Amino acid sequence: MLPKRRRARVGSPDAAPCPAARFPGVAIHLAEPHMGRSRRAFLTRLALSKGFRVLDAYSPEVTHVVMEGTSAEEATCWQERKTASLPPGGSHPALLDISWFTDSMEAGHPVPVEGRHRLEVAVPRKELPSPAWMPPYACQRPTPLTHHNTSLSDALETLAEAAGFDRSEGRQLSFCRAASVLKALPGPVTALSQLQGLPHFGEHSRRVVQELLEHGVCEEVERVRLSERYQIMKLFTQIFGVGVKTADRWYREGLRTLDDLREQPQRLTQQQKAGLRHHQDLSALIQRSDAEALHQVVEAAVGQALPGATVTLAGGFRSISAANSETPPTRPGRTTSWTPLRGVSAFSACRNPRGLMSRDARSPAPPGRRCAWTWWSPPAASSPLPYSAGPAPSILSGSCAASAGRRGGSG
Repeated sequence: MLPKRRRARVGSPDAAPCPAARFPGVAIHLAEPHMGRSRRAFLTRLALSKGFRVLDAYSPEVTHVVMEGTSAEEATCWQERKTASLPPGGSHPALLDISWFTDSMEAGHPVPVEGRHRLEVAVPRKELPSPAWMPPYACQRPTPLTHHNTSLSDALETLAEAAGFDRSEGRQLSFCRAASVLKALPGPVTALSQLQGLPHFGEHSRRVVQELLEHGVCEEVERVRLSERYQIMKLFTQIFGVGVKTADRWYREGLRTLDDLREQPQRLTQQQKAGLRHHQDLSALIQRSDAEALHQVVEAAVGQALPGATVTLAGGFRSISAANSETPPTRPGRTTSWTPLRGVSAFSACRNPRGLMSRDARSPAPPGRRCAWTWWSPPAASSPLPYSAGPAPSILSGSCAASAGRRGGSG
């Protein structure tokens, strides 16, 4: 009778041949829980055959702990128990999922540890709690110049601008409203759940925000920004006197650059010719120093006409930013300031290459010279305010292209 074949005994990892380690800076420990003794022995032999150093016992030499079928919480508790029996002051090895081991075996060398490989419990991020209620109207919400969600709001505003170029008013309004809501939030959006309950956030806007949160970039937004039509429409609509309809017609006719427009002046109106001629200068925002110098000139003019009046620099220059400026005067003894609607029907400032200048309102503006500032009379003829504190602009003569196009107030 033949003797029964004895079942092969699974050898311990220490019994496996140990060739010279090719990666001395890496010491792997295969944790047995949820892995099983047989599989652990097999993985050990595989790692040793590829030149990896595998340690059977957990020790301070271990640099990578590999686990299988273990949650982050279980891995952390296991490491705490093992570390308690070691001398204090040792380094903590990386707790890794079996995917790192598999990738390393396939590559033949230790691959860099990525976030998907780690088993450490992530430190919970401080998230903005979803507001239970937010005012539905933009005028009721704060809209700071510097806010916490710039990348998200810029992406939505790009889509809004592109929708405007397509004359899709509904989509443009939806994206603008969503961007306005993001600007009013008191903290950064880090999870899509924070948008629950917010007004004016449709599925399209939510999808854009989700893609930005997960990947840092939105394919739709990048496609719009890189498109030729978007870039050319943006360029043409920045010219004074050119709207979306005109820019779209020029694009369909094959015009692509400002030089193309200059070569065909017969296509342009007088306003568009002036806007094209001064396009570079008008594209540069007024600097704060210019606004402060302008404020002094206006203040002196108001003081002559209405002694004791106060002129306040308002608009964007109340904060440190470049924008149009407004200087509404206030009558002495009045408790209510004159707003641009009640006090001054329009006020405008534009850049003067030769510095700020002030002229008598009755002197005509020299041809080709750009006025430094203009102040029109208030609606009431009986008002003691001066009718003009600077030369009257004429967009037809090209004296000031900005005065008609960038008003700081409206009447």
